[in-house]
Order: sequence, then structure tokens, then C-alpha cells
Amino acid sequence: MENKERSRSQSKSRSHSSVEKSSRSRGGSVESEGSVTNQSEYDHRQDESLDKQYTKLIEYKNNLYKIDTLISLEKDEKSLSELHKLKNNLQQAISYQEENIKMTQKTSSFVFSTERLLPDYVDRVCSAWHPRDKRWYHAVVDKVDSDKQTADVSWIGYPEKNTLKAMYIKMLPVPNIAKLRQGVTCEAINPQDGKWQGVVIEKLVDKGFLVKFRKSGNKETVNLYYLREPRNQPSGNKTLELNSMLEFTIPEHLKILPNDSMEERNRKKKKLKHLKQGYKTSLIDRDMQDKRSKWSNFNEKSKLQGRGHFYTKKNTESIFKTSDTLNGRVGFMNSGKGMTMYRIHEQW
Repeated sequence: MENKERSRSQSKSRSHSSVEKSSRSRGGSVESEGSVTNQSEYDHRQDESLDKQYTKLIEYKNNLYKIDTLISLEKDEKSLSELHKLKNNLQQAISYQEENIKMTQKTSSFVFSTERLLPDYVDRVCSAWHPRDKRWYHAVVDKVDSDKQTADVSWIGYPEKNTLKAMYIKMLPVPNIAKLRQGVTCEAINPQDGKWQGVVIEKLVDKGFLVKFRKSGNKETVNLYYLREPRNQPSGNKTLELNSMLEFTIPEHLKILPNDSMEERNRKKKKLKHLKQGYKTSLIDRDMQDKRSKWSNFNEKSKLQGRGHFYTKKNTESIFKTSDTLNGRVGFMNSGKGMTMYRIHEQW
């Protein structure tokens, strides 16, 4: 009987300890989940604050554009003075808002766009921030609402459309059409996946340009806004730039931004590493070149000193040169420049 009671008590204690352990482990997992949710809530709040700040900045710039339009039309002096005061206040508010955004981002450059949308942007290609993927993709602007500063965009390569604020749209520059001729090698956005790829312009057509993608060999007809001039410089120019750099500076397009994905960060880090190695190699080459030039100068001086004091270089005149006339006298330095005139003494 005693043995049975002991075994029962031991089993109860084991079960009690197992319950405590399970409760501790569950509590730890809840704490970890709570930390993750707190971090996500913090990121969400920060995104909301940036959204409000960028929206307010673009609203200020849109109002500034309207005031400039009124100033150009207004003729009354009192109204003009009031409009100029409003303009100055808006300019101060814009500069303050820009500094506030940089402080919130903790960066010296803007992550999102700070420019207002124009009606002329319709049918142009832009880089747009996808609300679900939180990444930049290429899209076509379908419609622009100038008052609300929003635009309807269609994603290139994907059957999806969204209405985005102006801060989430960065317009691509329009290429120089004079440089885009038949046979020119440039880059174009592939309509199938929305990525930049190398192409060769085969001919100009009514709808734009017939291009051939160099990697796949496919042919597509794209308009001017899908193209851009080659951005990759020859290796010789890059070497010259590295050799002329006194200090290594990170290019703007390789600076890591807070909204960059891990894939984008790794890509930028890889390129930066390659650039730093090239810069170190250029420093070593410069040092070796300086040593070679110093040694060649020293060697030249030593050769001259070894030939003696009366050594003269080629194509140099002797200091004892005499004139070719009958009155030329030997032994006078620089005598080739003329004879010394002596006074003839008369006898008395």
C-alpha cells in the first residue's frame, strides 16, 4: 500500500512539473510573438508617419504651384503682396517639412518622391512603390488627379492596376530621341517582366521602336518611354575615375536605404566591394608610378654627375665659342656674343 501511494505521489509531482514547464515554454513563445508584433506595429507606425509627412510636403508644393499661377494672373498690388506673403510662408514650410522627413528617415536623401504629379505624365513610364510587396516596380501612368495628387498606374508585365499617391511614383527621365537611331545598342524595359535589358534598335515604326533583346533574341515594339541610353561606361573611363579619386566615396545609387530589401542590400554591398577593390588597386598603381618617376629622375641625375663637370648636353653651345670673324679671340667666355671693345691709346 505504501509503495502504491509513493508511486501515485511521484506521478502527480512529475505531471505538475511537466505542466509548469509547458506553461513556461508557452509563456516564452507568447513573449517572442509579442516582440515580433511590437516590431511590426512600430514599423507600421513609422510608415504611417512618413506617409503623412510626404503627403503634406507634396500638398504644400501643389499649393505653391497654384499661388504662382495666381501671381502671374493677378494685377492688384494689395492682392499681390498677400500672395507673395503666402508664397514665402509656403516655401519656409516646405523646407521645414523636408528637414523633418530626413530626420524621421535618418538619411540625407529622400526614400520616396517629393515632386507633384503633372497631367503630362499620362502614358509615361514610372518607378512605382507596390503597396503589398513594398518594392519598386515599373508601371505606366494611366490617369493623374492633379488636385488629390494621385495617379492610376498599370504594372508592366503583370495584369494589375493600383491608385497611388504622388510620393509612391518616381517618373523615369525621357531619353534623347536623337541618340536612338537604327542599329544603336541601348536598354529597354521588357514588357513581359518589367525589367531593364540590353537591346538593339532594328528600326523605327509608327508605334515607336522595334527592338531586339540581346539575351533572349525576342523582338518587341516599344515606345520612347520604355528606352534609356546605355548607363554602363567603358572600363577605361571607370579606371580613370578611380585614379582621379583622392578619397573613396560611395555613389548615390549604391547607398543602402531603409526600405531596401535584403536582395537589394546584398546587390549593393557586392558592387561596393568590387568598387573598393578597384580603388585600392588604383592607389597601388599610383604609388608604383610615383616610385618609377622618382627613380628615373634620380638615375638621370646620377648619369650626368658621373660624366664629369665639363659634360655638356646635346645641342648646347660651348662657353668658349668664338666668332667666325678675323677679330674673334680665343679663351673668352661667351665670346660668341661679341668682342670686348678696347680703347686705343694715342701717343703724345
